[in-house]
Amino acid sequence: MLAKRLDELGFNVFAGCLTQSGIEQLKRETTHKVKGIQIDVSKTESIQKAFGAVKAFLPSNTGLWGVVNNAGIAGAIGPVQWLTREDYRSTFEINTLGIVETTRIFLPLVLKEKGRIVNITSMMGRIAAANSTYVVSKFAAEGYSDILRRELYKRGVTVHILEPGFFRTNIMDIETACKSVDGTFRKTSSEMQKYYGESYLNTRKLCSTFQNKVDKSLLQEQKSK
Repeated sequence: MLAKRLDELGFNVFAGCLTQSGIEQLKRETTHKVKGIQIDVSKTESIQKAFGAVKAFLPSNTGLWGVVNNAGIAGAIGPVQWLTREDYRSTFEINTLGIVETTRIFLPLVLKEKGRIVNITSMMGRIAAANSTYVVSKFAAEGYSDILRRELYKRGVTVHILEPGFFRTNIMDIETACKSVDGTFRKTSSEMQKYYGESYLNTRKLCSTFQNKVDKSLLQEQKSK
């Protein structure tokens, strides 16, 4: 959405896409000012390759006006007793370290233009409501952003965070969320499964109730406009 909006405003945009199909879709929906760049923020080599592609497009001695770190996943879902080190690690790789590594690699281009870094965190980076893998990764992203802001202030680069609430995006897909809860439960020990019991799951009811509340909130917001 941001790439499309910036395109409408006449900006030149490098839009990171995880897949080639994402790049193709972007081409169909935007003008020549938007260039899709394939990138997987969980892999340093992929970020470096994307950096090289962006730098090759830029005129010599110019940089970027800004970098927006938007990649994120919900991560494994369930009570903390169900979650493993790997569950936290895989979420951190994208939600936190993806921001850290992308910023580190692209920062020289932002410094050239005294631009800005924008990190998309979450309201759950401020309120520990549920889903600890996601919450912890977002708290860490906000802490990193605050330190980065202080360090870059005198360099003329500003750092910002946006804390979205709940929006109907792929990260909010109900089927995926239900499967995640069920999968996390199945990976726990038999003792843990017995302690919580099958009745604790009832994931479809919980997820559907949550999604209904989100949809209702969005509907009310649209009516108020």
